Amino acid sequence: MPDHLLDVFAAGPLYGGGQTLHAALEAWQSGTRPWPRVAQRSAGNGALMRIAPVLLPSLARPSPNLWADTVLAAACTHNDRASTSACLAWVQILWQALQMTRPPAPDWW
Repeated sequence: MPDHLLDVFAAGPLYGGGQTLHAALEAWQSGTRPWPRVAQRSAGNGALMRIAPVLLPSLARPSPNLWADTVLAAACTHNDRASTSACLAWVQILWQALQMTRPPAPDWW
């Protein structure tokens, strides 16, 4: 999955990509392999900004793979535990919110 995601990013166009993403893609496009070698040490918010679509396959068919997919999608460009943890937490928040039938209590957030 990380290889495919990096190929998609490399094919562009990209909007709003930051330095970390561009550095990872530059390495990927220059032939650096395997994918962990292109991931940058960064706790920036780029992985978090793009992580929501990882939920889409799980909407139709919930699976524990959601968590592995989240980690891989985040880590393929941002190799940082804080970034990956934030992505996991955000996906969990979104997953819970999508299951709700009414707005959450004010203190839920």
